[in-house]
Amino acid sequence: MTDFMDLAQELFGTPESCREVFGELTARYNTVKRGIIGAEQQIKKLISSVPEGDKMTLELESGLECSIHSTDGDKWEQSYTDFLKELEDEDEISVTLQIEKTEREDRVSVYSAVAFKEFLCSAELKDLLKGFSELLKDKKRLILESPFALAHSNSIYINNLNNPYETWNRENQRQKCIEAGVFLERDSYPIIPEDFSITQTPADEQISTVFQSLRNILSYIYIANCASIKENRILLQFDPTARSEAYSFEELSKCDTAFDIYKLVFSGEDSADKAAIARSVISLRCKSKNDILNISQSVIASIKSNLVIYRKKQAKKYIRMKNEISDYIVESSKQVLELSKDLADGIRNNFIAVVVFIISTILTDKIDIDSLQKLEMPQSVRLVGSGITVLSGIYCVVALVATWVKWGWVQDSYERLKGNYEDILDKEDIKLAFANDKANANAAAKKRLLWLSIAVGALWIVLVIVMARLFGFFSA
Repeated sequence: MTDFMDLAQELFGTPESCREVFGELTARYNTVKRGIIGAEQQIKKLISSVPEGDKMTLELESGLECSIHSTDGDKWEQSYTDFLKELEDEDEISVTLQIEKTEREDRVSVYSAVAFKEFLCSAELKDLLKGFSELLKDKKRLILESPFALAHSNSIYINNLNNPYETWNRENQRQKCIEAGVFLERDSYPIIPEDFSITQTPADEQISTVFQSLRNILSYIYIANCASIKENRILLQFDPTARSEAYSFEELSKCDTAFDIYKLVFSGEDSADKAAIARSVISLRCKSKNDILNISQSVIASIKSNLVIYRKKQAKKYIRMKNEISDYIVESSKQVLELSKDLADGIRNNFIAVVVFIISTILTDKIDIDSLQKLEMPQSVRLVGSGITVLSGIYCVVALVATWVKWGWVQDSYERLKGNYEDILDKEDIKLAFANDKANANAAAKKRLLWLSIAVGALWIVLVIVMARLFGFFSA
C-alpha cells in the first residue's frame, strides 16, 4: 500500500491532528490557497492510493466549502476549481480528511502508524478486546495493512504481508478453549490468547505491550472454570464450589504467569483434563484475590508436577489398553480358528458315523454288498438310516448357527473392550488407539469363515442327499 499519509502531507503539510481507529481515519490540516493551486493531479493520486472499498472524503473550508469524495469519480474537479477562484492566494484553508474503512475479507487498512499506535495505547482494554473480536469473528487471521511492519502475532499481522504463513489452526485451538471451560461471552469475544502472542522479533514495543495485556486477560478467562464479562469487570471462578470474584481489566493484564499456565493447559491434547488439574491447584494454593493476580512460580511448579502425575497415569492406562487389544487379537484369532475347526470336525464326524453304520450293518449280515449296490435294504436298516439322515441335517443346521452365534460373541467382546475406554478417551482417541478398528480382524476373518461355512454346508447337503438316496428317501 502506497504511503497515503506522505501523499497527504505533500499536499496539505503536517497535520494539526490525526486520529485513526479500527473503522476510520480523521486528519486535519491548515494550508493556504497558494499551496494547493494546480494540485488536481496530486489529489487524484491521493484518491487512487485509497484501497478499494474504503471511502475518502476531503472537506475544504475557507468561508466557502468544497467537498471531494473518492466515490464521485472526476465530478469534484469543477467544484474544486470554482472553490479556488473565490479565494486569494494567502487565504487559509482548513482541510479535514476522513476515510471510512471497510473489511476486505481478512484485511483492514492502517494509514497512519503513529496515530494507530496512539489509539491502541490509549484505548480501554475492554474496547480493544471488543474491536478485535469484531474484526476476527469467523476469520482465520487478520491483516492490518500498514506501510510499516509494527507487530506480528499468531493471527494478527500489522504490516502488508500478502500471504502470511500460517503455522497453526486457530479454530481448533479456540474449540479446545471453549470445551475446557465456561466463558459465557465466548460468542461476543471469539478471540484467544494466541491472537495476541507476538511472534515477530523485533516488534514495536508499545504494540507488544498492548498485545501482551490482552493476551494475559484472555489467559485468565480460559484457565478459569467459569468466566464472564460484566460492564467493566471480569468475573472469574476457579473452584466450582466457590463464588466468582470480580477483577478489572487492568488488574488481569499485568500477570504474564497466566499465559504460562494457559500454554501448559492448552498445548497438545487432553486440555479439559489439564485445565481441571490447573484450576484445582490454583484453588488450593491461591486463597485471595491478590494471590490470583500474582500467581507465583511455585504454583506453576505444582501444576507441572500434577500434570506429570496425570500423564503417567494416562500412559499406564494407555499401555494397559494396548496390552488388552493385543490379548484380544490373539484370543480372537484362536476363537476364529476354533470355529473353523469345529465346523470342519462336524462334517467329518458325521461322515465317519455314516460309514461306521454302513460297515457295521455289513459285518452283522444285515445287508450285503449286492443289496447295498442295488439300494435294497431291510426295513429296520432303512428306519435307522433315515433317522441318521434327519439327525445329520439337523446337526448341519445347528453347527452352522452355533458357529455364527459364537462369531457374534467374538464381536461383542471387541465392542465391550472399546466401551471400557469411553470414560478415558474421546471418540477420536479411541479410533486412533484401535487403529480405526484394524485391531478387529472381522473383515478378513468373517470372509474366510463365510466361505468355509458355504463349503461345509454344501458338502453336508450333498452328504444328506446321498444318505437320503441310500436309505430310501428317494426311490430309484
